[in-house]
Amino acid sequence: MQRMGITLGRYTLVTSKVRRKGIRKITAEEQRQIESSLDRLAEILSINIKWVLSGGLAVATTLNTFYRGHDDLDIDVYAADVEQVAEEGRQRGYDIFSRETMVKITPTKKGEIYRRMTPQEIVKEGKKKVRLVRINERKRIALQGGLLDYIDVYINYGEDGSNVLSGGATYTTQSGRMIHIIPLEYLSFIKQRDGENGEKARIDMEMMTRKKEHVPLVELVR
Repeated sequence: MQRMGITLGRYTLVTSKVRRKGIRKITAEEQRQIESSLDRLAEILSINIKWVLSGGLAVATTLNTFYRGHDDLDIDVYAADVEQVAEEGRQRGYDIFSRETMVKITPTKKGEIYRRMTPQEIVKEGKKKVRLVRINERKRIALQGGLLDYIDVYINYGEDGSNVLSGGATYTTQSGRMIHIIPLEYLSFIKQRDGENGEKARIDMEMMTRKKEHVPLVELVR
């Protein structure tokens, strides 16, 4: 069943469950859903755009081991490619928004206010993160549940160099599509620079440090 947002002009209020903090061990069913979502992601955004898979799933796909659960899809793009990302998203049932604020309504429910933006506004305002959000035929936010409701888009303005998103591993989806992955060295740098210190970030950093060594999840959660 679709979950509709309440829209007023360019702004939309979306309510959803508060995510559980911390980490969880991944189940076989969740891994199948992730693999299916990655396949769909590669269909939504063509390989002709310079985008790379980022976040925790970048670590998992590079190391070829799904070692924890995931609640979102993250990609990194250069500012010059935001317009093409937005256009391809619109062609496949998404539009691009900035999450302006989030408030906790109850202990288990939150509200998020989204502002629809043009690619030109995103770059002009220097937004570092926006979201491709699922919409319906009336161009309104309509969520169905699952990883593909949102795609978090992190925008690189070249402050760390002009080629930092290149040189990472590649991941082949179920249907044979190719996804380029952010180099783990650069992802590690970003996490440390931005001071990410939650449980998920800690485990991701541990996995990146150990590279391709197989480490059972229980050994990482101390």
